[in-house]
Amino acid sequence: MLFLDVSPEEASSRIAQSRNEREMFEDAEELNKVRTKALSLALVGKWIIINSNKPATEVAATIKKAIFCHPQKRNRIPILDGNYN
Repeated sequence: MLFLDVSPEEASSRIAQSRNEREMFEDAEELNKVRTKALSLALVGKWIIINSNKPATEVAATIKKAIFCHPQKRNRIPILDGNYN
């Protein structure tokens, strides 16, 4: 399973660039709550976490790397290109 992680700040920036109005759950506090909950599920589930704050081409390359790496190695690299201490 892959989890495309985006910081609340980056999500907010992308929302602002793509449209004029925000949904009620798209403020900084709600974005942070949702990310925290989703990230905790991804960590417990040992999903592959991909730092998606980068440009789309870099994220796509990381996704390909995750998909095409040998299944036995996937369990050893739960976090690709991210910093989650």
